Amino acid sequence: MDTAEQKKEQILQAAFKVLLRHGIEGFSLSRVAANADITTSLIFHYFENKHALILALTDKILEQYALFIEHHLDQKKELTPAGFERFVDSLFTHIQGNSTTVEGFYACYYMGLRDEAIRKALFSCLEAVQGILYKNLALFADKGFISLSNAELAIGYIISCASGLFKMFGVEEKGTEKYEELIALHKKNILALLKYQSL
Repeated sequence: MDTAEQKKEQILQAAFKVLLRHGIEGFSLSRVAANADITTSLIFHYFENKHALILALTDKILEQYALFIEHHLDQKKELTPAGFERFVDSLFTHIQGNSTTVEGFYACYYMGLRDEAIRKALFSCLEAVQGILYKNLALFADKGFISLSNAELAIGYIISCASGLFKMFGVEEKGTEKYEELIALHKKNILALLKYQSL
């Protein structure tokens, strides 16, 4: 990585910290510059304006999130009935920790509500996540543990449930009785949609 790329990466890392700490409402180039220990004017050498920086940051966050999901699910996979149940558990464990990658993804989600370019990037990321989920589910289907006849509906349900839980519960509320009840309900519905049969 050359010096220019290193500086650009330094700015993006600083921007990520500012976004997580202050949200999009408190996101400013002066805060990014202070966090990166550079002048605000230097940011314009690498990014045309604030919006360009936010779009570049969004692309970086979403790329990391898709890789994070793929790695997270790969680590949990064991092609047995019990392994499938643990796999379903793992669909929710990624939101239970205070992961900056997950927080960054949902920051992009909220920004996408107001910005068309971010929304398109978010949809592209979600398509990648859907592909990752389908690839993993297909492995269990090949073993005869589940059916993919409702795969599209099940995958949409999984993504919606994870998003809803993240938005409904703060980090300090995860693990509460209400949270665990919702997790159990969602898991039951996912198993039903995929016609899971324990052997």
